[in-house]
Amino acid sequence: MSAAGKKQAHVFLFDAVTINQFYYGVWAQKSDRRVEFGTPEFWATTARLCERGKLDGIFFADLAAGPNTHRDSYDPAGRDGAFFPAYDPLLVAGIIAAATTDLGIVVTVPTTWTHPYRVVRSFSTLDHLSRGRAGWNIVFSNTPAAARAYGRERPLTSDEYYALADEYIDVAYKLWEGSWDEGAVVADKDAREYVRAGAVHPIDHVGEHFVVDAANYVDPGPQRLPLLAQASGTARGTAFAAKNAELILVGGPTRSYCAENIRGIHAAAAEAGRAPGSVKTTALVDVIVGPTREAALAKAEEYDSFITLEGALAFAESRLNPEDHDDDVALADLVAAGEIPETDGVVRYFAGRTVGDVKESFRFLRLPHRAVGTPAEVADEIESWLDDDGLDAINLRQWHCFDTLTEFVELVVPELRRRGRFRTDYTPGETLRERLSGAGPWVGPEHPAHRYRNALAAVPN
Repeated sequence: MSAAGKKQAHVFLFDAVTINQFYYGVWAQKSDRRVEFGTPEFWATTARLCERGKLDGIFFADLAAGPNTHRDSYDPAGRDGAFFPAYDPLLVAGIIAAATTDLGIVVTVPTTWTHPYRVVRSFSTLDHLSRGRAGWNIVFSNTPAAARAYGRERPLTSDEYYALADEYIDVAYKLWEGSWDEGAVVADKDAREYVRAGAVHPIDHVGEHFVVDAANYVDPGPQRLPLLAQASGTARGTAFAAKNAELILVGGPTRSYCAENIRGIHAAAAEAGRAPGSVKTTALVDVIVGPTREAALAKAEEYDSFITLEGALAFAESRLNPEDHDDDVALADLVAAGEIPETDGVVRYFAGRTVGDVKESFRFLRLPHRAVGTPAEVADEIESWLDDDGLDAINLRQWHCFDTLTEFVELVVPELRRRGRFRTDYTPGETLRERLSGAGPWVGPEHPAHRYRNALAAVPN
């Protein structure tokens, strides 16, 4: 809370190193610059614009493999740019670290298709290069396309990928917190000693999925481990996130659903022994702002005209070809007939609906947190998301590059500041964890990673 007692908003730009994020087709707007996403200049410009608005950070989404389930082809995803092609956000994170001084950088990397030793090294490096602004969004990315890409016959079951993730995160904690003692790097030129003798230890982990007999290849960064983020939806996902994450991305069909999810997260965090305020929540939001409400609505309608159904179906990895069925056919009937799987993307998002519903509105997949209007009207909505729904942060999705971000920075941020809801400047030298938690740069003693800190200090090499 501020001195005036108002809850302060945290704001991230939600992005991905690809031609579109979720609204597939909007890249084709004549004035949109998204086609430049493969250049370092594009990301340096994006990052500096975020920093001009004093945003908390950029939150990078990612997939483990390009979507090719819809029509058994890459063509639908490729035509509309449905998260395809997508470049490695960890590499882009280095560009952003170099182009900025304060902006946080949260990167999505899956546990299902990567090795913890490699990921720990990457994020420790990013934490050094950014001087403590690194964050890891922990995902499973358990899609059919990823399974095919990584040589598995099928995606993992929920039991399988949670068991894998539990051990994965445990290995990461041991490497970040246990393998290097505090003050291990002395860089003493007179003594010609860079790392203090006996201060680095292999973790000697032997588990069901991983055997790691090594120390982190990188000495601890300013945060020791990156800020940990995760999405939460199912009860099991909420428990995993409440135990490990510090920033939890919530979602759902309605605001009331999200608000209930937020209450569940805080209850689960308390049950896991997490300190009050150490777990923050965020949600994807759409903000379309104009000088008048009518102008903003007209802009939203223009954006909508570029969105394609095929792009949405490609991203959802749907087996449904809508033109093959009458509009009144229920999706449940197609599942029962074995024509599409129960796990199909359209079933996940449109359960209880018909093929006609898919044709009419699946391409939009509207977010429950959506504000279209003047700066004052948008600020009203954001305040309601904070106060009524319980959100701590918002993740802004872009409809237009760079208009969406520019208009938020130039029109919405000043309005939030006038209301005492948003910072006027960064705190110099502050890490991303400090900015979000208001506490120190390292995780506190209630976090499960803490138990490994210096735990191996007495063990000789």
